[in-house]
Amino acid sequence: MTKPLENLAIRVAYHLLKYSLHENRPRLDGKGDRRRLSKIFDLLETHRRAELSRQLATDSDFTVQHGFFKGLKVPPKTSWGDDIMPKILGTYEEELIPVFDGLKDVPFSRLINIGCADGFFAVGLANQLKFKRVLAIDTNVAALEVCKENRAANDVSTPFEYLPTIDGAGLSEVLQEHPNSLVLCDCEGYEKELFGDLQAETASRAHFIIECHDFVDRSITEQIEQKLSATHNLSKIIEGARNPNAFGELKALSNSDRWQAMNELRPERMHWIYAVPKK
Repeated sequence: MTKPLENLAIRVAYHLLKYSLHENRPRLDGKGDRRRLSKIFDLLETHRRAELSRQLATDSDFTVQHGFFKGLKVPPKTSWGDDIMPKILGTYEEELIPVFDGLKDVPFSRLINIGCADGFFAVGLANQLKFKRVLAIDTNVAALEVCKENRAANDVSTPFEYLPTIDGAGLSEVLQEHPNSLVLCDCEGYEKELFGDLQAETASRAHFIIECHDFVDRSITEQIEQKLSATHNLSKIIEGARNPNAFGELKALSNSDRWQAMNELRPERMHWIYAVPKK
């Protein structure tokens, strides 16, 4: 009965909203009304994104079509699917591509990917850069399983290790043993605690790319910069623009849908700290 009820709910909601919002053009003065309308919009947007994602991923055979990771397989079963369209198009976090491209000839000991999710970067970078081993870390156990499947689907020969968590002391220990590592960190605000407990002397030879979730804590960027500034040259990479009209795959879509394909669902304009050893 789920499908008929879903279809009925959509039809009823459409006519009610069309009458109340389009015909009468009411002013939504109450916070509760605006909040409810926002939730309705978010729900519809989520379903529309899911529909677009399925179509684009299927048409592309779940393979990245453009950019640095072109040819990379993206597993149909992901730990979450909201970001699959930018990945398929090759625009996902594309601000980092110049950094990756500049590291192609660096012989790293380890890639330490903290917050690896479905392994898009862990697997993609293992194919593009020089690592003896990859350490993929995520608190989501399901994500680690997808990362394993992703590695197998892309025939990656670089050995992988998987961990459900790591703290500052654990990261310091890994970097003590493997100082010439690339640390790619996206851990939803935990970076403040992680790098707060990191022993700076063990990190002096590692490269860091750290996504800063300052909307969780506005002191995150400043504290990480203070931690690494003595041993590293720091630069800030800021989220940039996208052009949905550059992709033939999106030509037949409406303007709204084309922009949805670019949408990485970020709560605000994001940035990364890129830290290169001074030595």
